[in-house]
Amino acid sequence: MRGAGAVAAIVLLAWSVGLVAGCAWSQSWKVVTRGHFRIVSWCALSIAILATLAGLSATGSVAGSTDGGSTQPLFAGLFTASVLVYLIAQYQLEDGVAAILGAV
Repeated sequence: MRGAGAVAAIVLLAWSVGLVAGCAWSQSWKVVTRGHFRIVSWCALSIAILATLAGLSATGSVAGSTDGGSTQPLFAGLFTASVLVYLIAQYQLEDGVAAILGAV
């Protein structure tokens, strides 16, 4: 992968990973209410989706051509799915579940 799409995908993934990691770490303190973590999880999911789309456009998978089988869009898609699971965990009754899933 080369070009601006690849750089955008990496930067967006780094932001999303940082948001989830920061949330998981601070959620274990049980100081901030769960509404904050829900909002941040929605933001992290949005950024992860944008990273996946940027990775797909960088490899040419969206346009129909391939770049020698780059696995970066696959990893971005898997991370996006894991952020979705983390978001769903935010709507559970306990903070511990979301904190553990975010750490994983």
